[in-house]
Amino acid sequence: MDVLGDTTQFFFDLTPDRLLTEIESVGLRPTGRCMPLNSLENRVIEVELSDPLPTGEKSIVVKFYRPGRWRREAILEDHAFSQRSSDSGMDVITPVPINNNTLLTMQQEMLYWAIYPKVRGQLVDEPTIEQLQILGLKIAQLHEIGATFQAKFRPKLTVDNYAQAGLDNLLQFKLLPSSLQASIKKVGAELIRQIALNYSSSDSQSSVFQTIHGDLHYGNILWNEGRPFITDFDDMMVGPLAQDIWMLTNVGSEEEVSRQAALLSGYEEYRPFPRSTLPWCQSLKAMRYMHYLGWVCKRWEDPIFKQTFVHYENSSFWEMVMIDFENMARQLQSVREFDPFGNY
Repeated sequence: MDVLGDTTQFFFDLTPDRLLTEIESVGLRPTGRCMPLNSLENRVIEVELSDPLPTGEKSIVVKFYRPGRWRREAILEDHAFSQRSSDSGMDVITPVPINNNTLLTMQQEMLYWAIYPKVRGQLVDEPTIEQLQILGLKIAQLHEIGATFQAKFRPKLTVDNYAQAGLDNLLQFKLLPSSLQASIKKVGAELIRQIALNYSSSDSQSSVFQTIHGDLHYGNILWNEGRPFITDFDDMMVGPLAQDIWMLTNVGSEEEVSRQAALLSGYEEYRPFPRSTLPWCQSLKAMRYMHYLGWVCKRWEDPIFKQTFVHYENSSFWEMVMIDFENMARQLQSVREFDPFGNY
């Protein structure tokens, strides 16, 4: 549960000047040049330094974590997993230790923050078949590391934790039209029922649940000289391996089935993939949609969310949400009748 009160308000009101002062407090010397980066959940800025870090970087990315979202131990698991991945030869971006600590604290406000090197690269929204095969191999290497990494403080990707919690947050949203509340609750419950029929996170399926990235989409992959750098382990979780696969393809379309085949061909050069879990992709997609809607509703008091998601104030948007829920429920029902991934 998020922390409320003075600390949260302080987080909302953070300015570049205040962040630069905090960076100076740990012995770094910013030039004053900084640029806020695109992040809603946390406050993230790129900062130019007068003196480079011991590792040579003169530009850094500083992340100030939203108060109350993660326990300290959970953030440190994020750092430890990315560091272990880097130590194993993976191209990942790891936090910079300051006085042997990767997690820093604003002493007065109890806000956590961390420093990352600036890694230059290109975002690729439509990778080639060859790039997909390379990426599949890298994901397999990441999963090999995750299989032995015990994440004790990270959430498990279950229907209750993501789909149901998302619907609950949505139904409590003060701007949800009262005329649509009962209908959205009904179609949302049916969608959750269909998700649960297609997806299992019970103990009997524990063999395919492990530490994963959790938010592996193309916006979190930087390409540099043909090598994919995996970034942003902020949503690291315990979940099925398919969660790190489906967001890289448009689940269900004929063209994307072949692209998923390319991704998995690279993956299976390194380790087996549990193909029996591929029919879960539609459920994972629906769970993410419900979770995302609820996340925005839960964060509504943050001024950045009100500016970014103004359409949440329109009844027409919620009418479309209701239609989306109905369509997704029908799609999930059809998945049980036809598995688009079963023939390769």
